[in-house]
Amino acid sequence: MSPAAFPCVCSITISFQSFNSATVNLSLTRLNMADRGSVLTPGSWLYAGDSMWSDDHTVQFTVQLDGKMAVYWGGELRWEHSDVQREDIAGVKMQDDGNLVLLCVLFSSFFFLSFFSLFFLFQILCVLSGVSHNFSDGSTNTSAPAWASNTVVNSGMVSLFVENSGNVVLYQGTPIWVTETQKGPGDTDKREKKSDEVNKKANSGGKKRGLGKK
Repeated sequence: MSPAAFPCVCSITISFQSFNSATVNLSLTRLNMADRGSVLTPGSWLYAGDSMWSDDHTVQFTVQLDGKMAVYWGGELRWEHSDVQREDIAGVKMQDDGNLVLLCVLFSSFFFLSFFSLFFLFQILCVLSGVSHNFSDGSTNTSAPAWASNTVVNSGMVSLFVENSGNVVLYQGTPIWVTETQKGPGDTDKREKKSDEVNKKANSGGKKRGLGKK
């Protein structure tokens, strides 16, 4: 994955030892990742291609590589934030202000390469001129939200929960946003149904074999 494909902190340091000698140190550090459990706490990310699961592992909340934020259970899509596909989505972030935001990658690969081409040209000019520079940028390479829950709060903490019920909910003590994808009384995970069917067939086959021996 290219450095521009995920939110990061970029730090660039150039050290000039002499008129024609320079050392460049570039570090790209991925920001704190979500634990991929059932809760997304303030300041945490769920990156494109990653998923969170309910405690019983039947409900999936994911940011797909096509840019869609989606909820799955029972082997079927139950909710998505948009029907438009995008390739520039970095991930979703639970902000400290209570807003859940889907963020885009600020730099495309082309722009990223163009930027560093210009940067190294600038480096050469600095070497020739004998000027020393040190650059440090602690900002993330993401742009304005592509989508937001619009749940900014004045005080208190908001977290996202992937629930066994089928819903994905933002809580600030009480629910303030929900996907409204709750399971019905007869809804079960397809994996559980398949397992039950296999067990029934196995038990049925055993009984028949047993009767045949008598």
